[in-house]
Amino acid sequence: HYGNSLCAINPDGSLKWKKDSIYSSYGGNAISDEGEVFAFDRFSSILYGLSQEDGSLLWTASISQGRLLCSTGVIYAIGYDEVRALDSKTGIQLWSYQSSLQSLGRENTPVINSSNQLLLWGYSSSESSHKIEAISIATGSKQLSIAVQSSYQGEMLLGSDGVIYLGSSNSI
Repeated sequence: HYGNSLCAINPDGSLKWKKDSIYSSYGGNAISDEGEVFAFDRFSSILYGLSQEDGSLLWTASISQGRLLCSTGVIYAIGYDEVRALDSKTGIQLWSYQSSLQSLGRENTPVINSSNQLLLWGYSSSESSHKIEAISIATGSKQLSIAVQSSYQGEMLLGSDGVIYLGSSNSI
């Protein structure tokens, strides 16, 4: 995007469409397989659902977080200590999860595993440790919490074999 606009660029480099006055960055954009583009404006705290074809506005939702992940018709908005699942076609909230972990969406993007769980990685100040939480993508309920002896250093990655890879500034 250029400045305060979200732009769609054709494969030949020409401008397909431009949506002004959306200031999104730092993981605040996502795209669905169904033809929607999502952009979180971090200044207005508005999540925009846009048509992939022409950039027309489909819906808006007021949210406080902006790291986005889209999968199977659901957009996951990940914030400092909360995850909200919204229907990608309507923007209607499906569920919300309040985590004991902090910095969930600030510097890393959660992943979805083959067990249909959203994996979150963050710091639990109440336990003074880093943890991975697995929450159900269907209900938003916590299914697992694992303490990890690691200091955060990058993205969490998930291998095709289910192994989780974490960047660490110390040994795990």
